[in-house]
Amino acid sequence: MGWSVFPPKILSDTFLNGMGRLILSWDTWHVLRVSCYLLTCLPDIITDVITSIFHKLGGMLALGSHVDPRPISHPNRTRDMQLGTEFTQTCHASYIRAATGIGPELFHFTAELEATTNVTNQKGYILRPEVIESYFILYRLTGDKKYRDWRWSAALALERYCKAGPGRGYSGLRDVYAINPVQDDIQQSFFRSEEHTSELQSHHDL
Repeated sequence: MGWSVFPPKILSDTFLNGMGRLILSWDTWHVLRVSCYLLTCLPDIITDVITSIFHKLGGMLALGSHVDPRPISHPNRTRDMQLGTEFTQTCHASYIRAATGIGPELFHFTAELEATTNVTNQKGYILRPEVIESYFILYRLTGDKKYRDWRWSAALALERYCKAGPGRGYSGLRDVYAINPVQDDIQQSFFRSEEHTSELQSHHDL
């Protein structure tokens, strides 16, 4: 019997229940250590790497909890919000552990690494805005000002290290752990589109 015969909500709950069981451990930062990439493809395999494109997952889980039509006391709504906030905390940890205040494309959890990477081609940043979107969603849903502060800190870091100069847009970085990072001279097309959407969402009247 294939997965396609099940309603989407059953699939979602099956996945998220599995995600909750696959939490490896917690460190003193309450970092959720779970593989997003392989979890979505191979649920029986856990790896030590998280890729930045999945930083949107925290906001998605929290938003899913908010719009879930089941009673607010339903355990799955509580589960989704908890996973969303904890996963976003994980992503934030990767940002504050970098010299630039910007997280790398991929980071690891091993005996030697905690929300960081020592692999050269994983240390870059290509202007992905997903974690900032999760901060925005969680701030709106919870009212917790720490998410607004995290978003502002990320914005300041972007201005400081990714701004290419007056009238020249923004650039990715080759190494977010460098004190004086080198820009990669590339502005991804998704950066402006998602940045503008985020700006519009920031206005309460819109």
